[in-house]
Amino acid sequence: MTDFPLRRDRRARARRRSLLRAPLAITIVIAVLAVCYGGYALLRPLPASAATPSPALATPALASAPLEWPADGVAAIGEVGHSGVLASRGSQERTSIASMTKTVTALVVLDKKPLAKGESGPTYTFTAEDQQIYENTVAEGGSRAPVVVGAQVTERQLLEGLMLPSGNNYAVTLANWAYGSMDEFLKAARIWLDKHGLTDTVLADASGINPGSQASPPNLVEIAKLVLAHPVLSTVVAEPTATIASLGDRGVLKNTNALLGTGGVIGLKTGTTIVAGACLMFAAEREIAGTKITVVGVVIGAPSHEALFASVSKLLDSAYAGFTDTAVIKKGDPVGFIQTASGSHANVVAAKDYSAVIWKDSAVTRDLKIDPLESGRQGDAAGTLTVTENGTTTEIPLVLADDLAGTSAWWRLVNPV
Repeated sequence: MTDFPLRRDRRARARRRSLLRAPLAITIVIAVLAVCYGGYALLRPLPASAATPSPALATPALASAPLEWPADGVAAIGEVGHSGVLASRGSQERTSIASMTKTVTALVVLDKKPLAKGESGPTYTFTAEDQQIYENTVAEGGSRAPVVVGAQVTERQLLEGLMLPSGNNYAVTLANWAYGSMDEFLKAARIWLDKHGLTDTVLADASGINPGSQASPPNLVEIAKLVLAHPVLSTVVAEPTATIASLGDRGVLKNTNALLGTGGVIGLKTGTTIVAGACLMFAAEREIAGTKITVVGVVIGAPSHEALFASVSKLLDSAYAGFTDTAVIKKGDPVGFIQTASGSHANVVAAKDYSAVIWKDSAVTRDLKIDPLESGRQGDAAGTLTVTENGTTTEIPLVLADDLAGTSAWWRLVNPV
Protein backbone atom coordinates (compact mmCIF):
# COMPACT_ATOMS: atom_id res chain seq x y z
CA MET A 1 0.00 0.00 0.00
CA THR A 2 2.91 2.39 0.62
CA ASP A 3 4.09 2.21 -3.09
CA PHE A 4 0.96 3.93 -4.48
CA PRO A 5 1.77 7.53 -3.37
CA LEU A 6 5.31 7.10 -4.72
CA ARG A 7 4.10 6.06 -8.17
CA ARG A 8 1.66 8.97 -8.18
CA ASP A 9 4.48 11.44 -7.47
CA ARG A 10 6.60 10.03 -10.31
CA ARG A 11 3.73 10.43 -12.76
CA ALA A 12 3.20 14.02 -11.65
CA ARG A 13 6.85 14.84 -12.11
CA ALA A 14 6.82 13.30 -15.61
CA ARG A 15 3.81 15.40 -16.56
CA ARG A 16 5.58 18.52 -15.35
CA ARG A 17 8.70 17.65 -17.40
CA SER A 18 6.56 17.13 -20.52
CA LEU A 19 4.92 20.47 -20.03
CA LEU A 20 8.32 22.11 -19.72
CA ARG A 21 9.69 20.41 -22.89
CA ALA A 22 6.74 21.36 -25.17
CA PRO A 23 7.58 25.08 -25.55
CA LEU A 24 11.20 24.20 -26.27
CA ALA A 25 10.17 21.77 -29.02
CA ILE A 26 7.82 24.30 -30.54
CA THR A 27 10.59 26.89 -30.47
CA ILE A 28 12.97 24.50 -32.20
CA VAL A 29 10.38 23.64 -34.87
CA ILE A 30 9.68 27.32 -35.48
CA ALA A 31 13.41 28.04 -35.71
CA VAL A 32 13.93 25.21 -38.21
CA LEU A 33 10.97 26.39 -40.29
CA ALA A 34 12.27 29.96 -40.21
CA VAL A 35 15.71 28.87 -41.36
CA CYS A 36 14.20 26.76 -44.15
CA TYR A 37 11.90 29.57 -45.28
CA GLY A 38 14.69 32.13 -45.14
CA GLY A 39 16.94 29.90 -47.21
CA TYR A 40 14.16 29.29 -49.71
CA ALA A 41 13.19 32.97 -49.90
CA LEU A 42 16.75 34.19 -50.28
CA LEU A 43 17.94 31.52 -52.69
CA ARG A 44 14.89 30.71 -54.81
CA PRO A 45 14.95 31.80 -58.46
CA LEU A 46 13.06 35.03 -59.00
CA PRO A 47 10.51 35.55 -61.75
CA ALA A 48 12.27 36.84 -64.86
CA SER A 49 12.54 40.57 -65.31
CA ALA A 50 10.12 41.97 -67.86
CA ALA A 51 11.80 43.47 -70.96
CA THR A 52 9.34 45.75 -72.70
CA PRO A 53 10.03 47.42 -76.08
CA SER A 54 8.87 50.92 -76.84
CA PRO A 55 5.41 50.99 -78.46
CA ALA A 56 6.94 51.91 -81.83
CA LEU A 57 10.30 52.98 -83.14
CA ALA A 58 10.15 55.90 -85.52
CA THR A 59 10.18 54.87 -89.18
CA PRO A 60 13.03 56.58 -91.04
CA ALA A 61 11.99 58.97 -93.79
CA LEU A 62 13.24 57.85 -97.20
CA ALA A 63 13.47 59.58 -100.57
CA SER A 64 10.43 59.51 -102.82
CA ALA A 65 11.98 60.57 -106.15
CA PRO A 66 10.49 58.68 -109.13
CA LEU A 67 12.75 56.80 -111.50
CA GLU A 68 13.10 58.11 -115.03
CA TRP A 69 12.91 54.94 -117.07
CA PRO A 70 13.74 54.71 -120.80
CA ALA A 71 10.70 55.14 -123.03
CA ASP A 72 11.48 51.92 -124.91
CA GLY A 73 12.53 48.42 -123.98
CA VAL A 74 12.93 46.79 -120.59
CA ALA A 75 15.25 47.69 -117.74
CA ALA A 76 16.37 46.84 -114.22
CA ILE A 77 18.76 48.36 -111.70
CA GLY A 78 20.52 47.05 -108.61
CA GLU A 79 23.14 48.03 -106.07
CA VAL A 80 26.45 46.32 -105.40
CA GLY A 81 26.38 44.87 -101.91
CA HIS A 82 22.66 44.22 -101.97
CA SER A 83 20.93 41.18 -103.36
CA GLY A 84 18.40 41.28 -106.15
CA VAL A 85 17.18 44.32 -108.05
CA LEU A 86 16.19 47.70 -106.65
CA ALA A 87 13.61 48.39 -109.35
CA SER A 88 12.60 47.27 -112.83
CA ARG A 89 10.49 48.27 -115.81
CA GLY A 90 8.76 46.10 -118.38
CA SER A 91 8.94 42.34 -118.75
CA GLN A 92 11.56 40.69 -116.59
CA GLU A 93 11.44 37.44 -118.55
CA ARG A 94 14.37 36.00 -120.44
CA THR A 95 15.17 37.78 -123.71
CA SER A 96 17.97 38.05 -126.29
CA ILE A 97 20.92 39.98 -124.87
CA ALA A 98 23.24 40.52 -127.85
CA SER A 99 26.88 41.25 -126.92
CA MET A 100 26.12 41.48 -123.21
CA THR A 101 26.59 37.71 -123.57
CA LYS A 102 30.32 38.45 -123.58
CA THR A 103 30.27 39.29 -119.87
CA VAL A 104 29.37 35.66 -119.19
CA THR A 105 31.92 34.45 -121.74
CA ALA A 106 34.65 36.43 -120.00
CA LEU A 107 33.70 35.16 -116.55
CA VAL A 108 33.51 31.53 -117.71
CA VAL A 109 36.90 31.80 -119.44
CA LEU A 110 38.39 33.35 -116.30
CA ASP A 111 36.96 30.45 -114.31
CA LYS A 112 39.12 28.13 -116.44
CA LYS A 113 42.10 30.47 -116.87
CA PRO A 114 42.07 32.66 -113.74
CA LEU A 115 43.90 35.97 -113.53
CA ALA A 116 44.85 37.77 -110.33
CA LYS A 117 44.93 41.53 -109.98
CA GLY A 118 47.77 43.01 -112.02
CA GLU A 119 48.37 39.85 -114.03
CA SER A 120 48.27 39.72 -117.84
CA GLY A 121 48.15 35.93 -117.98
CA PRO A 122 49.53 33.44 -120.48
CA THR A 123 50.21 34.35 -124.11
CA TYR A 124 48.23 33.16 -127.09
CA THR A 125 49.49 33.06 -130.69
CA PHE A 126 46.96 33.87 -133.40
CA THR A 127 46.62 31.14 -136.03
CA ALA A 128 45.05 30.76 -139.45
CA GLU A 129 42.00 29.39 -137.65
CA ASP A 130 41.64 32.70 -135.79
CA GLN A 131 41.91 34.53 -139.10
CA GLN A 132 39.08 32.38 -140.46
CA ILE A 133 37.00 33.15 -137.36
CA TYR A 134 37.63 36.84 -138.03
CA GLU A 135 36.49 36.52 -141.65
CA ASN A 136 33.37 34.61 -140.60
CA THR A 137 32.56 37.42 -138.19
CA VAL A 138 32.89 40.00 -140.96
CA ALA A 139 30.65 37.92 -143.23
CA GLU A 140 27.86 37.74 -140.65
CA GLY A 141 28.08 41.46 -139.91
CA GLY A 142 29.34 41.06 -136.38
CA SER A 143 31.60 43.39 -134.41
CA ARG A 144 35.22 42.28 -134.48
CA ALA A 145 38.69 42.88 -133.10
CA PRO A 146 41.92 42.70 -135.13
CA VAL A 147 43.85 39.50 -135.84
CA VAL A 148 47.40 39.13 -137.17
CA VAL A 149 48.43 35.52 -137.76
CA GLY A 150 51.55 34.73 -135.73
CA ALA A 151 51.13 37.69 -133.36
CA GLN A 152 51.21 36.94 -129.65
CA VAL A 153 48.71 38.45 -127.24
CA THR A 154 48.08 37.95 -123.53
CA GLU A 155 44.90 36.67 -121.98
CA ARG A 156 44.15 40.16 -120.68
CA GLN A 157 44.56 41.61 -124.17
CA LEU A 158 42.12 39.04 -125.54
CA LEU A 159 39.66 40.11 -122.83
CA GLU A 160 40.19 43.74 -123.83
CA GLY A 161 39.44 42.88 -127.45
CA LEU A 162 36.35 41.03 -126.29
CA MET A 163 34.98 43.77 -124.03
CA LEU A 164 36.06 47.12 -125.53
CA PRO A 165 35.37 46.88 -129.29
CA SER A 166 33.11 43.87 -128.57
CA GLY A 167 34.98 41.44 -130.80
CA ASN A 168 32.77 38.49 -131.67
CA ASN A 169 35.79 36.70 -133.07
CA TYR A 170 37.68 37.11 -129.78
CA ALA A 171 34.72 35.50 -128.00
CA VAL A 172 35.08 32.40 -130.18
CA THR A 173 38.88 32.37 -129.87
CA LEU A 174 38.73 32.65 -126.07
CA ALA A 175 36.09 29.92 -125.76
CA ASN A 176 38.06 27.52 -127.96
CA TRP A 177 41.36 28.34 -126.22
CA ALA A 178 39.98 27.84 -122.71
CA TYR A 179 37.78 24.79 -123.32
CA GLY A 180 38.97 23.20 -126.56
CA SER A 181 35.73 23.63 -128.49
CA MET A 182 32.55 25.67 -128.52
CA ASP A 183 30.50 22.69 -127.34
CA GLU A 184 32.71 22.23 -124.29
CA PHE A 185 32.59 25.95 -123.59
CA LEU A 186 28.78 25.98 -123.68
CA LYS A 187 28.65 23.00 -121.31
CA ALA A 188 31.00 24.80 -118.92
CA ALA A 189 28.92 27.97 -119.21
CA ARG A 190 25.79 26.08 -118.18
CA ILE A 191 27.55 24.64 -115.15
CA TRP A 192 28.92 28.08 -114.21
CA LEU A 193 25.52 29.74 -114.58
CA ASP A 194 23.83 27.10 -112.44
CA LYS A 195 26.55 27.42 -109.80
CA HIS A 196 25.81 31.14 -109.52
CA GLY A 197 22.03 30.72 -109.47
CA LEU A 198 21.61 32.35 -112.89
CA THR A 199 18.89 29.99 -114.05
CA ASP A 200 17.25 32.57 -116.32
CA THR A 201 20.38 32.83 -118.46
CA VAL A 202 21.27 30.54 -121.36
CA LEU A 203 24.13 30.77 -123.87
CA ALA A 204 23.72 29.57 -127.45
CA ASP A 205 27.09 31.01 -128.47
CA ALA A 206 30.00 32.95 -126.98
CA SER A 207 29.37 36.33 -128.61
CA GLY A 208 25.62 36.93 -128.43
CA ILE A 209 25.03 37.28 -132.16
CA ASN A 210 22.85 34.18 -131.87
CA PRO A 211 19.43 35.36 -130.57
CA GLY A 212 19.28 32.18 -128.52
CA SER A 213 21.76 33.67 -126.06
CA GLN A 214 19.30 35.06 -123.55
CA ALA A 215 18.93 36.28 -119.98
CA SER A 216 16.42 38.01 -117.75
CA PRO A 217 17.11 41.60 -116.61
CA PRO A 218 17.45 40.48 -112.95
CA ASN A 219 20.06 37.89 -113.97
CA LEU A 220 21.96 40.54 -115.94
CA VAL A 221 22.02 42.77 -112.86
CA GLU A 222 23.63 39.93 -110.90
CA ILE A 223 26.11 39.27 -113.73
CA ALA A 224 27.11 42.94 -113.65
CA LYS A 225 27.86 42.58 -109.94
CA LEU A 226 30.03 39.54 -110.67
CA VAL A 227 31.99 41.45 -113.32
CA LEU A 228 32.67 44.29 -110.87
CA ALA A 229 33.73 41.81 -108.21
CA HIS A 230 36.43 40.34 -110.46
CA PRO A 231 39.82 42.00 -109.84
CA VAL A 232 40.83 41.95 -113.53
CA LEU A 233 37.59 42.09 -115.51
CA SER A 234 36.37 45.07 -113.49
CA THR A 235 39.42 47.05 -114.64
CA VAL A 236 39.08 45.89 -118.26
CA VAL A 237 35.50 47.19 -118.61
CA ALA A 238 36.61 50.54 -117.15
CA GLU A 239 39.21 51.16 -119.88
CA PRO A 240 38.24 53.74 -122.54
CA THR A 241 41.01 52.42 -124.80
CA ALA A 242 43.67 49.74 -124.88
CA THR A 243 46.61 49.01 -127.15
CA ILE A 244 47.88 45.61 -128.31
CA ALA A 245 51.37 46.47 -129.54
CA SER A 246 51.89 43.15 -131.34
CA LEU A 247 49.06 44.05 -133.75
CA GLY A 248 50.73 47.23 -134.95
CA ASP A 249 48.50 50.05 -136.17
CA ARG A 250 45.45 47.81 -135.87
CA GLY A 251 46.07 47.23 -132.19
CA VAL A 252 44.29 50.33 -130.81
CA LEU A 253 41.02 49.24 -129.19
CA LYS A 254 38.26 51.70 -128.32
CA ASN A 255 35.47 51.08 -125.85
CA THR A 256 31.99 51.19 -127.42
CA ASN A 257 30.45 52.44 -124.15
CA ALA A 258 30.03 56.18 -124.78
CA LEU A 259 28.97 56.81 -121.16
CA LEU A 260 32.26 55.59 -119.72
CA GLY A 261 33.81 58.27 -117.52
CA THR A 262 30.67 60.43 -117.39
CA GLY A 263 28.33 60.65 -114.42
CA GLY A 264 30.46 58.19 -112.48
CA VAL A 265 30.07 55.41 -115.09
CA ILE A 266 32.79 52.75 -114.68
CA GLY A 267 31.63 50.17 -117.29
CA LEU A 268 30.18 47.72 -118.43
CA LYS A 269 29.07 46.28 -121.82
CA THR A 270 27.17 47.38 -124.89
CA GLY A 271 25.20 45.12 -127.20
CA THR A 272 23.32 45.45 -130.48
CA THR A 273 21.38 43.04 -132.68
CA ILE A 274 18.22 43.36 -134.74
CA VAL A 275 16.40 41.12 -132.25
CA ALA A 276 17.70 42.69 -129.01
CA GLY A 277 17.93 46.30 -130.18
CA ALA A 278 20.43 48.64 -128.57
CA CYS A 279 21.46 47.33 -125.15
CA LEU A 280 23.68 48.42 -122.30
CA MET A 281 24.78 46.76 -119.10
CA PHE A 282 26.10 49.63 -117.00
CA ALA A 283 27.73 50.44 -113.68
CA ALA A 284 28.33 53.75 -111.93
CA GLU A 285 29.92 54.93 -108.69
CA ARG A 286 28.90 58.06 -106.82
CA GLU A 287 29.23 59.22 -103.22
CA ILE A 288 26.29 60.05 -101.01
CA ALA A 289 27.14 61.50 -97.59
CA GLY A 290 30.63 60.01 -97.83
CA THR A 291 29.38 56.54 -98.73
CA LYS A 292 30.28 55.06 -102.11
CA ILE A 293 27.19 53.70 -103.81
CA THR A 294 27.64 51.51 -106.89
CA VAL A 295 24.56 51.17 -109.08
CA VAL A 296 24.41 48.53 -111.80
CA GLY A 297 21.72 47.99 -114.35
CA VAL A 298 20.65 46.97 -117.80
CA VAL A 299 18.53 48.41 -120.59
CA ILE A 300 17.45 46.14 -123.45
CA GLY A 301 15.63 47.15 -126.62
CA ALA A 302 16.38 50.84 -127.11
CA PRO A 303 15.80 52.09 -130.69
CA SER A 304 19.36 53.42 -131.06
CA HIS A 305 22.57 53.84 -129.11
CA GLU A 306 22.06 57.60 -129.00
CA ALA A 307 18.67 57.14 -127.35
CA LEU A 308 20.10 54.38 -125.16
CA PHE A 309 22.98 56.42 -123.73
CA ALA A 310 20.77 59.46 -123.12
CA SER A 311 18.13 57.39 -121.32
CA VAL A 312 20.66 55.52 -119.16
CA SER A 313 22.23 58.81 -118.09
CA LYS A 314 18.83 60.09 -116.94
CA LEU A 315 18.02 56.77 -115.29
CA LEU A 316 21.23 56.90 -113.28
CA ASP A 317 20.58 60.47 -112.12
CA SER A 318 17.10 59.53 -110.95
CA ALA A 319 18.38 56.34 -109.32
CA TYR A 320 20.94 58.18 -107.21
CA ALA A 321 18.24 60.66 -106.20
CA GLY A 322 16.43 57.67 -104.72
CA PHE A 323 19.05 57.12 -102.01
CA THR A 324 18.80 58.92 -98.68
CA ASP A 325 21.38 59.33 -95.93
CA THR A 326 19.09 58.14 -93.16
CA ALA A 327 19.54 58.37 -89.39
CA VAL A 328 18.09 54.99 -88.42
CA ILE A 329 18.70 55.55 -84.70
CA LYS A 330 20.71 57.95 -82.54
CA LYS A 331 22.76 57.33 -79.44
CA GLY A 332 20.50 57.64 -76.41
CA ASP A 333 17.26 56.98 -78.30
CA PRO A 334 14.97 54.94 -76.02
CA VAL A 335 13.96 51.52 -77.31
CA GLY A 336 12.32 50.02 -74.22
CA PHE A 337 12.72 49.35 -70.51
CA ILE A 338 13.41 46.56 -68.03
CA GLN A 339 11.38 45.98 -64.85
CA THR A 340 12.52 43.44 -62.27
CA ALA A 341 10.26 41.22 -60.19
CA SER A 342 10.71 43.63 -57.27
CA GLY A 343 9.57 46.60 -59.34
CA SER A 344 12.97 48.17 -60.08
CA HIS A 345 12.90 49.93 -63.44
CA ALA A 346 15.50 51.14 -65.98
CA ASN A 347 15.24 52.49 -69.51
CA VAL A 348 17.14 50.86 -72.39
CA VAL A 349 18.70 53.08 -75.08
CA ALA A 350 20.86 52.80 -78.21
CA ALA A 351 24.58 52.82 -77.41
CA LYS A 352 25.60 54.59 -80.63
CA ASP A 353 24.37 56.44 -83.68
CA TYR A 354 23.57 54.40 -86.75
CA SER A 355 22.88 55.92 -90.13
CA ALA A 356 22.90 54.40 -93.60
CA VAL A 357 22.37 55.39 -97.19
CA ILE A 358 19.11 53.61 -97.95
CA TRP A 359 17.24 53.06 -101.20
CA LYS A 360 13.81 54.69 -101.31
CA ASP A 361 11.83 51.45 -101.64
CA SER A 362 13.81 49.45 -99.11
CA ALA A 363 11.89 47.73 -96.36
CA VAL A 364 13.67 48.67 -93.13
CA THR A 365 13.00 46.11 -90.39
CA ARG A 366 14.19 46.26 -86.79
CA ASP A 367 14.42 43.28 -84.48
CA LEU A 368 14.70 44.32 -80.83
CA LYS A 369 16.22 42.00 -78.23
CA ILE A 370 16.34 43.37 -74.67
CA ASP A 371 18.10 41.19 -72.10
CA PRO A 372 15.96 40.54 -68.97
CA LEU A 373 18.62 41.76 -66.50
CA GLU A 374 18.06 41.42 -62.75
CA SER A 375 20.39 44.31 -61.94
CA GLY A 376 22.91 46.56 -63.63
CA ARG A 377 24.64 49.91 -63.75
CA GLN A 378 24.06 52.74 -66.17
CA GLY A 379 25.86 51.92 -69.44
CA ASP A 380 25.79 48.14 -68.96
CA ALA A 381 24.99 46.07 -72.06
CA ALA A 382 21.27 45.38 -72.28
CA GLY A 383 20.66 43.77 -75.68
CA THR A 384 20.83 44.49 -79.40
CA LEU A 385 18.79 46.18 -82.09
CA THR A 386 19.18 44.39 -85.44
CA VAL A 387 18.42 46.59 -88.45
CA THR A 388 17.88 44.95 -91.84
CA GLU A 389 17.47 46.87 -95.08
CA ASN A 390 17.61 45.39 -98.56
CA GLY A 391 19.43 42.29 -97.37
CA THR A 392 22.04 44.09 -95.26
CA THR A 393 21.96 43.44 -91.50
CA THR A 394 23.57 45.62 -88.82
CA GLU A 395 23.52 45.14 -85.03
CA ILE A 396 23.37 48.20 -82.76
CA PRO A 397 24.26 47.56 -79.09
CA LEU A 398 21.80 48.61 -76.39
CA VAL A 399 22.66 49.79 -72.86
CA LEU A 400 20.95 50.73 -69.61
CA ALA A 401 20.15 54.42 -69.38
CA ASP A 402 19.80 54.19 -65.58
CA ASP A 403 20.97 52.01 -62.73
CA LEU A 404 18.82 48.92 -62.31
CA ALA A 405 18.61 48.11 -58.60
CA GLY A 406 18.85 44.46 -57.65
CA THR A 407 16.32 42.70 -55.44
CA SER A 408 16.97 43.18 -51.68
CA ALA A 409 17.00 40.38 -49.12
CA TRP A 410 14.10 42.03 -47.26
CA TRP A 411 11.97 42.05 -50.43
CA ARG A 412 12.70 38.37 -50.94
CA LEU A 413 11.68 37.58 -47.35
CA VAL A 414 8.38 39.45 -47.45
CA ASN A 415 7.46 38.30 -50.97
CA PRO A 416 7.50 34.51 -50.73
CA VAL A 417 5.82 33.80 -54.06
